[in-house]
Amino acid sequence: MASDVKVAPDLTGRKAKCDLCPSTEASSSTLAFYGYKPDQEFDGFYCGCKGWN
Repeated sequence: MASDVKVAPDLTGRKAKCDLCPSTEASSSTLAFYGYKPDQEFDGFYCGCKGWN
């Protein structure tokens, strides 16, 4: 029987770039609107640069 448990990716050494500006942070699933993009240089997230409303 196959398991449906997903293992979190190893984010060590990965960077995330804001989808709206050049801001970068260390990749983390706790970043706002974080998106893991394993086939790209950067993962995505939103840094708040355009506000939160």
